[in-house]
Amino acid sequence: MRLLGARGFSAALNQTHASSSTVKIKRILGIVGIVVVVLAGIAYHFLFGYIVVQNVDGPVTVLQRKNVLHQIGANVTVYAGSEETIVVDTQLKPMASSTRSKVEALSKAPITKVIVTHWHPDHSGGISSFSIDTEVIAHINVLKRLSMPQEGFGLTKPRSHHEFAARSTDGLPNKMVESRLQFPVGATTVDVVHYPHAHTDGDLAVFFHESEIVVLGDLIWPKSFPFVDVHNGGSVEGLESALQAIIQQSKPSYRFVPGHGATLTFDDVVEYLELVSQSRHWVESRLDDGRSVNQVIESGLPGNWEQWDSPLVPTTVWIKMIYDSRTIPTEAIPRP
Repeated sequence: MRLLGARGFSAALNQTHASSSTVKIKRILGIVGIVVVVLAGIAYHFLFGYIVVQNVDGPVTVLQRKNVLHQIGANVTVYAGSEETIVVDTQLKPMASSTRSKVEALSKAPITKVIVTHWHPDHSGGISSFSIDTEVIAHINVLKRLSMPQEGFGLTKPRSHHEFAARSTDGLPNKMVESRLQFPVGATTVDVVHYPHAHTDGDLAVFFHESEIVVLGDLIWPKSFPFVDVHNGGSVEGLESALQAIIQQSKPSYRFVPGHGATLTFDDVVEYLELVSQSRHWVESRLDDGRSVNQVIESGLPGNWEQWDSPLVPTTVWIKMIYDSRTIPTEAIPRP
């Protein structure tokens, strides 16, 4: 047995310490790697969420993307027929590809038509994920707006401002609706109807009459005052007219898919029309009496409408929308 000298013993000791330090560093790096992966997953979840599938009736399903705090983007409605699949709205662009994958997982039939309810990017942003092999249907004003740079006011929170570049061809609809379009899907007739100057100047509602379901886009915001894009052709009076027409075209047994939030009943839509009509007339009567919009905002609305106050459209913003609807013209936008 060979004994180590002082110098050899010291070298061996240093080698042991080095080996121990290497193991510790590897462990620390491993832990750091796990933490990074976990944090990246949490960040992805908050940014992009997960898709919740809600079956509304037979072939009709609604996809909602959520995180633990709130819904992200808009509802996507899927009609899965035996021979073809119809999709209403396309989500925000970063989420559109995974949304299409989910649609294809739900239905074996190919996606043949996509209907875009209006130009706002949470509804139209994913067109390019569908347009290469699909007919994308929208009102002609949607094509006009997406073909030009656009500005959005209040789309994410009160007084927010966004600028949007003109879309490339693959991000544009390729089949236009002027007032109405009907087409069969198997034994079902799909009825696409335009309502002028409502939420925007290019709103479509989609009726699946045999399934007794209507897809509304943003003509209704559940649990909130309406959001009326008065800077892009919308008006409160036009929204009221749209809701009146939709009620007349529906039956009490129908269900309604809004652009955001849970499915609504016929009575919910009637209640929402009453909210729009009565609050509009209440504000306008005070403006007609000579009060300024700031005076009306300061006095607020009667307490029975407090439940409709929301972060996106607080009472003050709703009063201003009613006022702006009287003062901002809803003139036609020029052709690109």
